[in-house]
Amino acid sequence: MRSHYLFYLLLVVSVLATDRAPTAAQVDVDAERRALVQRLTLDRASTMVAIQKKADERDQELFSELDAKDRRLRTRERALRQEAQRRASVESELKAVLVELDLVTKQRQDAVDKVAAQNRQFALEIAEYRRQVASIAGSPDPRKRAALAAYADGDRKNAFAVLVDIQQAEDRAVAAGWLEIGFLAIDLNARGELATARVIDIFKKGQERNPDYQWGWIELTQLYMEAGQLDDASRAASEALQRAADDRSRAAALSAVGVVLWTKGDLAGARRRLEDATAAFRRLAAVNPANRDAQHDLALILERLGDVLTDAGDLAAARRCFSENLAVARRLAAASPADLEAQSDVGLALDRLGDLLLEGGDLAAARTHFEESLAIVRRVAAASPSSVAGQRDLSGALLRLGDVFDQAGDLRSARSRFEDSAAILRRLATADPSNAGAQRDLAVILGRLGDLALKRGDLSNARASLEEALSMTSRLAAAAPDDLTGKVDVILTIDKLGDVLERSNDRRGARARFEESLGIVRPLAAANPNHPGVQRALIITLGLIAPLLDAAGDLNAARGMFEEYLQIVRRLAAASPGSATAQRDFSVGLSNVGRITVKLGDAAAARKYFEQSLQIRQRLAAANSGNAQAQRDLLGSHLELAHLSGGEGHRAEARRLAEVLAQNAVLSRNDPLFLDAMSDRPSKRD
Repeated sequence: MRSHYLFYLLLVVSVLATDRAPTAAQVDVDAERRALVQRLTLDRASTMVAIQKKADERDQELFSELDAKDRRLRTRERALRQEAQRRASVESELKAVLVELDLVTKQRQDAVDKVAAQNRQFALEIAEYRRQVASIAGSPDPRKRAALAAYADGDRKNAFAVLVDIQQAEDRAVAAGWLEIGFLAIDLNARGELATARVIDIFKKGQERNPDYQWGWIELTQLYMEAGQLDDASRAASEALQRAADDRSRAAALSAVGVVLWTKGDLAGARRRLEDATAAFRRLAAVNPANRDAQHDLALILERLGDVLTDAGDLAAARRCFSENLAVARRLAAASPADLEAQSDVGLALDRLGDLLLEGGDLAAARTHFEESLAIVRRVAAASPSSVAGQRDLSGALLRLGDVFDQAGDLRSARSRFEDSAAILRRLATADPSNAGAQRDLAVILGRLGDLALKRGDLSNARASLEEALSMTSRLAAAAPDDLTGKVDVILTIDKLGDVLERSNDRRGARARFEESLGIVRPLAAANPNHPGVQRALIITLGLIAPLLDAAGDLNAARGMFEEYLQIVRRLAAASPGSATAQRDFSVGLSNVGRITVKLGDAAAARKYFEQSLQIRQRLAAANSGNAQAQRDLLGSHLELAHLSGGEGHRAEARRLAEVLAQNAVLSRNDPLFLDAMSDRPSKRD
């Protein structure tokens, strides 16, 4: 899981001491302060263990039991103290509770020390958290100390609001104060109790007063990315890069800059930054082979670089990155089997490789990777149901497995996974409306559900899902105008809605939707000629509007669009020879031009297009026997050639293939493809 705490791995933990001898009164006050700080630190450690999976299941159960016992004893302690003010007889019971509470506190501390001894990252984070809350506890302002005590007693939201109000009211507010509160904001955010927008507000105040704090800028970059504020994220990442003080902080800043550029669609710029960051992290990992943090940094940057290479179409290089990422993640997980975060990293690495396998059309291998990943993230999420990151990981794993079932033609299994994913994402999106990532995730899964409903012929539910998705994607795109992914989301959702209208026999409404989409995607594609995602959005729109022109009798206009489609997909297929998606798009482009060429009376020229398309589809179907779409495409190619003169052999092969697909429940016997294959329609003459 990727969360805010990853950006604090380099924080130097320091302890401030004083040489002055304390008075007796100071000793009492200091003892109370230390007890409060210890209590808050133990609470935070328990939260980290639960959310970030820093311990094995047995130790997590121990943490949970001790936390519950601590809460019970403290509740009883407060009640007895109140009663003690009225009756002296309860003093002995209060003393007994305090003795037991001391024992539980020691047991909690021992449990934390055990995890800290095994996990340096955990030790650094919890020590820094202790330092920050100790600063609040040591404040001369009694209101801050009282609010901190209330936070420890469980009244976190109100106590946090009081601390913010105090900080805002102080004319001498400094960055250190906001940083202290910022750590509590991270804690609340991790618990799902504070929106991303509010956390941003806290960190901005600290950075404005202390702009030289480099890791604060990296934290802000991540927060801005989550909120979809790309311009702000870009500025924060640049500030982090300017203030980098050593190789590791510079590499982290380069990574932040690269991720922002990637999100904005600048794949070349993102690749340069991430390759520089990868080289730096690789050097640090080589110098420190036994250092878990150095190895983890390398795994993370390989994942990010692989994402960019995938989007750029360099699938071979992406696979090398993801394979190395998985190898490092497995090695770290094997070395620390009790660290469930390390296990989660293995799940994420499996997802990345599975995505590439799915892109290459290898459904069986992709399913194996996704099922292993799902088993890991499901276990992690079950152990920490309040972890936002864990729930998003689970929803993503369900979506990926649903995609495999969808492509295999198992729509029922696909729908089940998509609906489970959607239920998780709807809860997350409702809980934090300011988190653009959660909102986009929900829009994506709604689009998937709309696609499935369309395939089932359920046009009403398809339209409802897609209209909700369009409302969300449009809002997100308007809020982040530089986010190419957001614009592509809007284009594709409009296209899908147009497809629903066309299948509802509303061709006029469908054409209006497709032309709306084309008006957005044409200038976007012209401005981003090397962005595969944008170019593919253009071909999808062209592939939808051209058949409407064909049906309306405007054959020349239809041919112009089909030829533009073919020109783009030919280039994309040449750039990504290992991408089954790109190769299929190429075959579709050839078939489209072939069909319109037949209508324009040149059957001989059409045959060449159909035969080239058939060659591609034969390769894809042979390589991916479990891919339902690949098998349907192959059947379609044989039928295209069967309709030309001399096509009897293709007719026979189409019938054989249709029977096989029907027997395997890939093709219904009422499907137009099946009916065409079984018809006695004679071949036409060239």
